[in-house]
Amino acid sequence: MEFLNPIKILLIEDDPDYLSILENELNRTDISFEYYCESKFAKIKDTILEKTIDLVITDYKLDGYYATDVLTLLKSDTEISSIPGIVLSNYSDDEIIINCMKKGAFDFIMKSKISKLYFSVIEAYNAKNKEIDNKKIRKELKRNEERYRSLIQNLSDIITVHDENQTVKYVSASVERILGYKPDEFMGINPMQYIHPDDHKLMLNAFDEVISKSNNGEPTRYRFKHANGKWIYLETISSNLFDFDGINGVLATSRDVTDRVNYEESLKLLSNAMMCISEIASITDLNNKFTFVNQVFIDTYGYTREELIGQDVSMLWSHKNPQELTQDIIKKSNETYWSGEVLNVTKSGDEILVYLNTAQVKNEKGELIGLVGIGVDITKKKAIEVELRESQERTQALLNANPDIMFVFSRDGKFLDYRCPDENILIAKPDDFINRRIDEVLPPELAKLSSDKLNLLFETNETVVYEYEAVINNEIQYFENRIVKKGENQALCLIRNISKKVIAERNIAEKEQLFSKLFNESTDPVLLLSDNEFIDCNIAAVQILGYRSKEEVLSKSPWDLSPEYQPDAKKSADKAKEMCSVAHNYGNHKFEWIHCNADGIEFPVEVMLTSIVINKKSMLYVVWRDIADRKKAE
Repeated sequence: MEFLNPIKILLIEDDPDYLSILENELNRTDISFEYYCESKFAKIKDTILEKTIDLVITDYKLDGYYATDVLTLLKSDTEISSIPGIVLSNYSDDEIIINCMKKGAFDFIMKSKISKLYFSVIEAYNAKNKEIDNKKIRKELKRNEERYRSLIQNLSDIITVHDENQTVKYVSASVERILGYKPDEFMGINPMQYIHPDDHKLMLNAFDEVISKSNNGEPTRYRFKHANGKWIYLETISSNLFDFDGINGVLATSRDVTDRVNYEESLKLLSNAMMCISEIASITDLNNKFTFVNQVFIDTYGYTREELIGQDVSMLWSHKNPQELTQDIIKKSNETYWSGEVLNVTKSGDEILVYLNTAQVKNEKGELIGLVGIGVDITKKKAIEVELRESQERTQALLNANPDIMFVFSRDGKFLDYRCPDENILIAKPDDFINRRIDEVLPPELAKLSSDKLNLLFETNETVVYEYEAVINNEIQYFENRIVKKGENQALCLIRNISKKVIAERNIAEKEQLFSKLFNESTDPVLLLSDNEFIDCNIAAVQILGYRSKEEVLSKSPWDLSPEYQPDAKKSADKAKEMCSVAHNYGNHKFEWIHCNADGIEFPVEVMLTSIVINKKSMLYVVWRDIADRKKAE
């Protein structure tokens, strides 16, 4: 018998002569031993731990203690409880032997039969190692069991086992995290009660296929009621494991795919929306090949859809574009987005200037799968912009030649400097105001206003803007004064003549009065719509609706004055919002509509929506034209 390492033995014996006998007895074999001797009880544990003792051989009776005390120490202390103990004694009393064995002795050997010691030592050593191995195995099994339990509990999927009636026999703890139900609530139930009624037939057929083993692992997607009352989408893969011991049922793995379904719906909506928009729209894959183009794209470039799909975007590229532009578009689009002008070529060879915006397309996992491009043909617009820019430059040159009036004031209100293109528009001559205070130069009311605004500037350190009027050359002129700090103790005033602006605003007010008159006296029903509510209407609108006063119409939405559904089967509320959105986006929109009067009688109208801004608020100017007679003729 061979051992890789020497067997370490602690000999507890207070007779030196007998220690020699023990060592000689064990050394007669070919097994290597290491001996450590200790007779003081208090040091036994420390010696075992320090020397990593494999087993203990102790005399029964020692100086001040017995072998039973040693055995009690070995078994009661977890650090050394695996160390076997062998007792040697000259006492053959049965009671002593039984007591030692009860205390955990591996063997009890009479000193007169010392030849048995070798075999007992080998057997004890092997038993100890076997126990250690068993403990390791049990520990590993426990760790694997805990790991498996943790894995099941933290899965992103729900694991369930069902009997032939769909009753739940087992459910993983993840059901609470995903569906909000406690596992105990799920045990013993038929989950059909939580499945959307419209999906019952689908799920019954899927379960039957699993029972008959005709389902090849195809997932089933359906709606399931969450504990919070909302419907979510689950996707389940089931297997028939009735013949598998330990399961004996249908094993189902279910996953929440609500986000994926919503993402797929969003893509579908995006595709439909892109087909309807008036801009040039396309989607390319990561290899820069077209995977989608809308009708505007086809009409703009003159190719058929079949000629474009699968082709590289470079087929439209003009050689006049800078070489680095392509790499710049691809690089920035893959990072975030790109926008700018590109020169493309149509099928007929015509060059068009397109303002292109690109954005990333990602899947439900957030992974980049392609790029979307929205473009506008700005060839004509660009020519107009060039002409407009030249006009603006000419205008700017004129403006530069006629700068605003500028004054520099001290903190205490003294005129320090000025610049004026025409000194005839000044209230006083420069010699009469330089180095003089405001109240010494300006009329009292204007002086007080100017001083107050100057003080406000230095108190708040914020730009002060105000308007005032003054009589210049016997004529009332209107000015805007913008005051900014110039250092700590000076202020710069930029004064602009806004007389034209004031007059224009008055003209606008007059036009608004005219608008109000046309609005109220129009023979066609006219209404104002803001935030989906009518805020004003004329008498013609009240009359066609059959109400007694406009107050009965106001605060109502378009769908409040309509049947629930329009002739195309769309809900009036949904379609009205859609029509308003189109008008806001494109400036105006004309369409036919069915309204109801106060008695609930339906009547057809042609609606013209025009986007306008009143008091800086965007709203819709609504005109109805009664087309009942036309509809009858049709």
